[in-house]
Amino acid sequence: MTSTDAMGVFQEAIAALKAQDFVRLAGLCDPVSLRSFQRSVLSQLDPHVSHATLTVEQLMQAVPDMPRQVAEYQTAQYRRDGDPARRLERLLPGFESVEAVRALDAGQLFSAWIEARSPRRIVEREVAAGRAAPEMLAVAAEFSDRMYDFLALGAVEDGARTAYVLYRIGADGRQPQASDDRADFAELPDEEYELSRETEGVAPPQVARCIRQPDGSWRLYADYDFLSLGSFAIQVGPGREESPDHPAERAS
Repeated sequence: MTSTDAMGVFQEAIAALKAQDFVRLAGLCDPVSLRSFQRSVLSQLDPHVSHATLTVEQLMQAVPDMPRQVAEYQTAQYRRDGDPARRLERLLPGFESVEAVRALDAGQLFSAWIEARSPRRIVEREVAAGRAAPEMLAVAAEFSDRMYDFLALGAVEDGARTAYVLYRIGADGRQPQASDDRADFAELPDEEYELSRETEGVAPPQVARCIRQPDGSWRLYADYDFLSLGSFAIQVGPGREESPDHPAERAS
């Protein structure tokens, strides 16, 4: 049963993430948003759906200084990313066919999407592809701890059905400065130095949207920006960083 307040359901979601219980996490999401997410994914994977195209001329018109050779390469990459098989690989790596995705209900699809972006799955894929050493599997838990280290700061309701939870990534969100030696900042007045120490290196808070259900409980809104998980990146090999970055997922 979901919480009767937005902060509560957010805390439940973080607990589910830390336990890597992605099915439970999907169960904490608003069912209407889950169905909308499912429809969006299936639309992108449908080879019969026409997606936006980009021509060399359009790109060069938008970026006049771009050499034609570069524009041709960029448009070729754009077309490649638009291929349904490539979209499946980006959206739900590990699934062999679109039919397998269609067999999922909305909650199962979303939980699979979240799990595919977990540090454990990212590292497993990189090791299987030979792009990372097997030893990386042992440290995947460390990535999870950092990735899911969220702190709720507060919640505010916006109308009868919507609430927003303000949260910070990191237990305290404060990173030490490169140098805490006051002498390195001798040109700064004391109050500016102290303010700099308080603000520099501190990531701004994030916002999670919640939807009130007919029974009065709250659930999280499921979308591609869900808890910023779609944009998380980790170093998985020499000079390589994998991120579930998904520009194609935002195309309509």
